[in-house]
Order: sequence, then C-alpha cells, then structure tokens
Amino acid sequence: MSNSLGRLFAASFGCIALSTTILLGLLNDEMPESILTHSLATTVVFAIVGLGIGQVADTVVRHSVEMNYRAKFEKLRERLKDAA
Repeated sequence: MSNSLGRLFAASFGCIALSTTILLGLLNDEMPESILTHSLATTVVFAIVGLGIGQVADTVVRHSVEMNYRAKFEKLRERLKDAA
C-alpha cells in the first residue's frame, strides 16, 4: 500500500495534464502533432510530480495514524496501570 497514493496522484495528475493540454491545443488551433508532443511531455512531468506528492501524502497519513495509535495505546496502558 505504500505506493497506492503515489500511483493514484500520478495517474490523476497525468490525466488532468493530458486533457488540459489537448483542450488548450485545440482552442489555440495548433497542429495535431504539436498537441500530441506537448500533451505527452506534460503528462510525464505531471505524473512524476503527482507521484512525489502522493508519496509525501502517504507518508504523512501513515505517520499521523501511527502517532494517533501510539497515543491511544499509551492512554490505555496508563488506565490499566492505575486500575491495578
């Protein structure tokens, strides 16, 4: 699961970049070959950026969940210690 957010962000950012670049190329009356090369380049760049952002997000979420779990576990340990 460590790469799931990275892959998800990469795919999402890549698709957004691809569709936006194609749309802008069509609106600017660019040649199809030019649209295709720009679209592929931006898709790769945005997919790499999305992968990095997704991996950071995955790390932050995992760390937050772990810290929350540890805090709750420590509270439970304290309660059991006081009860004994």
